[in-house]
Amino acid sequence: MTNTNKGKITLDMKDEGNIIILLSNMVDLIDLIATNFSNKARIYLIEHLVLSMRELSSFVEKYFDGKIDEDIKEKMEKMKTIRDAICHRSSDENWLKNNIKIQGALLFHHQVNDVEIQYGKTRIYLIRGIINLFSKFRKIFFDPSSIYIIHRNPYSYKIEETKLTESIEKLVNAIKHETLHLSKNVYSQRK
Repeated sequence: MTNTNKGKITLDMKDEGNIIILLSNMVDLIDLIATNFSNKARIYLIEHLVLSMRELSSFVEKYFDGKIDEDIKEKMEKMKTIRDAICHRSSDENWLKNNIKIQGALLFHHQVNDVEIQYGKTRIYLIRGIINLFSKFRKIFFDPSSIYIIHRNPYSYKIEETKLTESIEKLVNAIKHETLHLSKNVYSQRK
């Protein structure tokens, strides 16, 4: 059964439901990552974010192929590669070289207030890469000329946008704190 709405895109009702749930769950997941960033569980939360992003990107490919620019394509390809690396631990995607396996390393850069995620040779920033891509997806999905989701429940959308903005700010601060903490530990160990 399909759902035709005032937008130009006709969605399968199951797909529309999955999209709405994914968009909402990902806002909560970003908040969880920000809240637990200093916790050892952060890499598992980030992996869950990547898996959700890969699923969401499949809907973007299916329904909005014409709205995908080169930046989105590049980041979506990285999501696919990292998803494969997460789901298949012995995958070649986890190998940087023949004798070096890198699976879910977090690289902190004090100059950029972001953290780079690495699986083998594939690298992507958490905020400028994954979360930026998520924001672009939200714009695509909630464009009234596309599928008209926002107009059925505008208050929920506004609440999620506010929560997302607050969560990103909290995440930036958590990354700054963790970067400072790590740099102090490295500096104190060198003495």
